[in-house]
Amino acid sequence: MFRQSNLTLVILLAATLLRIVPVALADSRDADFYVATDGNDGGPGSLDQPFLTLERARDAVRSLKAGAADKPITVLIRGGSYRLEQSVVFSGRDSGTAQAPITYKAYPGETPVFSGGRVVSDWKPHRDQIVAAQLPQIENQYYRFREVFLNGQRQIRARYPNRDPKDPRFGGWAFIEATLPADDAAPIRFTGEKGVFPRQWAKPDQGEIFIIPGLAWNSHLIPIRDYNPQTGEITVSRRPNQVWDRLMKGNRFYVENLLEELDQPGEWCFDSQTLTLYFWPPEGKLDGAEVTIPVIDRLIELRATTNEPVRHLHFSGLTFTQTLPVFPWIHPLNPDYLECNRPNSGGFAFYLENTEACVIDGCRFDQVGGDAIRLHGASTLNRITRNEIVGAGAQGICFADLEFWPYHFPAVWRGNEAKLSSVSSRLPWAVGNVVENNHIHDCGVIDNFGAAIHFHGQNTDGNVVAHNHIHDQPHHAIYFSMGFGQNIIEYNDIHDLCYVMADAGGVYCNRWSILPDDPVLNKSQIIRYNRIRNVMGVVPHATATDDPVGTPSQDRIKRPYFTWGIYFDNSPRRVQVYGNLCVGNVWGGVFLGGGYAEPEDCLVENNIFVGSSVYQYDASMNDNSRGNVFQRNIVSFSRPDASLLRVTSREGIKKLDDNLYFHQGGVALKVAGLEDGSFEKWRAAGFDRNSVVADPLFVDPANGDYRLTPESPAWKLGFKPIPFEKIGIQK
Repeated sequence: MFRQSNLTLVILLAATLLRIVPVALADSRDADFYVATDGNDGGPGSLDQPFLTLERARDAVRSLKAGAADKPITVLIRGGSYRLEQSVVFSGRDSGTAQAPITYKAYPGETPVFSGGRVVSDWKPHRDQIVAAQLPQIENQYYRFREVFLNGQRQIRARYPNRDPKDPRFGGWAFIEATLPADDAAPIRFTGEKGVFPRQWAKPDQGEIFIIPGLAWNSHLIPIRDYNPQTGEITVSRRPNQVWDRLMKGNRFYVENLLEELDQPGEWCFDSQTLTLYFWPPEGKLDGAEVTIPVIDRLIELRATTNEPVRHLHFSGLTFTQTLPVFPWIHPLNPDYLECNRPNSGGFAFYLENTEACVIDGCRFDQVGGDAIRLHGASTLNRITRNEIVGAGAQGICFADLEFWPYHFPAVWRGNEAKLSSVSSRLPWAVGNVVENNHIHDCGVIDNFGAAIHFHGQNTDGNVVAHNHIHDQPHHAIYFSMGFGQNIIEYNDIHDLCYVMADAGGVYCNRWSILPDDPVLNKSQIIRYNRIRNVMGVVPHATATDDPVGTPSQDRIKRPYFTWGIYFDNSPRRVQVYGNLCVGNVWGGVFLGGGYAEPEDCLVENNIFVGSSVYQYDASMNDNSRGNVFQRNIVSFSRPDASLLRVTSREGIKKLDDNLYFHQGGVALKVAGLEDGSFEKWRAAGFDRNSVVADPLFVDPANGDYRLTPESPAWKLGFKPIPFEKIGIQK
């Protein structure tokens, strides 16, 4: 259905229209129904006699739809906390229409909060400052929480080494000394370095290892199976078996949820055998404080139960918090999925499955356990706009379909076009969705793989990701994987990323379904006018030391390492990278190559690349690539040991010229990949003959102003101004 190019054009136009048509605002006096924390589901749902629950309002809307003319319907929700014991589900029967959408929104000036948290009470002294509470044995209640909240703020799960509040990212880690047996290709047993574990553990099987394994592509939480205090050997219960994901010497980790390690204020742990929660209150006592644990993993669900999608439901001004993380999520038909790729975390505060033209606008997602917003399966013309997502356990906004993974990891299909076509035909489509003006930050708290905005395991086309502010993420900001047509990623302000992972980028595109004859999947991304700064990356193995206990972990974790601003992995086709500013990255502002290194007909033009530490841009292609153009870019850097660019094959370069280059220290330019690496030899080979080596004359680069002065030599090369004032969230 979505493979016809004319229909794709219609969808793109529709998406553009959806971006400029605001959600209808309702006056507080003319809503159809009201919900309040002191309401009564037996009442009429009026302003003075509101409903108590969102479920009752949903049912009232169903009845109103059945007996009234087709008109917009609005439900206003008064401020206060709504604690849910189960998710509120909307199906196709709850749909609105384009002319008559159904809106659930906050009462003007008030903040309704939907929480999956349950209050824990009846605390009793345990020892010292630690108190304990016995959780009730409730039928069908399965306690699997990894979060405890004190007055709405997430507390620290007891751990060793302890969290370092002065350096929470790089302090407080231990490191693997050896995996056992030494020749095991996928070990589940390892030792920490000498002196790492000073305490005995009475119940080691209550603990988990949080680890950044292998090459630092993933994070894992793995239950402990056994611990030998005489040898220091830990055996875990799950086997990461991919080469890049297995346990290795030097990988950083810490141990969580052991009572003996509950040794600081603000820490807690849970004994699932006795259903006992232990907590050391930060102030030493709990007088007047509220402790909560999450008990459900979803708060709102829009879920089609037939082939018809859920349509035209709008949600605005609501707050969502305290949901269960379901991590790791293991596919019931393919347990090896966990080791294949991501996202594999479950728990979705707001879950949409097979939806069309639905809206989540102006909401706040605060410390949810898994993804804040998950769009599963087919998703068409939905709008996710003006939301703030902070402290999510996994992804911020995720479009994904996990049913794909029983067909196994797609690398084995490379070169098998018949297989790729067969798999592609089974994937759902995400088409014409708009993700715009969202503020997403400090997410990936439990699953460090989590990207702020993530498209995975789908075919995608005509989606717009624009004007978002994304920062302080352990991994990517924006991630596309599997098959995609022409999506637009523009005007996003992205900074301070990849402080846990390596081999990553600010905007990352990993394309597996390459179908040359497909009219949609033969196209690719447009990435333009984004500002991408400080994509760090971390070395996966600790540096050696003679004093592992006495040397702070931050002194042994090397960074920056192995990241790009814009990263195309595995054979991009017809990509357009235009007008971006990439500052302070590692291996360059853009990487056009990837695992199979066959980019084709890609354009990198009119960008500014500043201050990468290794290369400024990366053209690591093989001899099968072709038709790629790098032109009218500005490159400025200062490190004396950094190269201008890296190139591994010249066959794929159609044009690399008319660029402006400047080394701030006056060091001769180097090209990595050539025999002698000299810029003169590079020019002699036919490249950059018309490029200019001169100061680009930025207005105020020391303060982040990379506009060009009127005297800049870039103008004579045809450089066009970048509209910096349009980047980021727009009022």
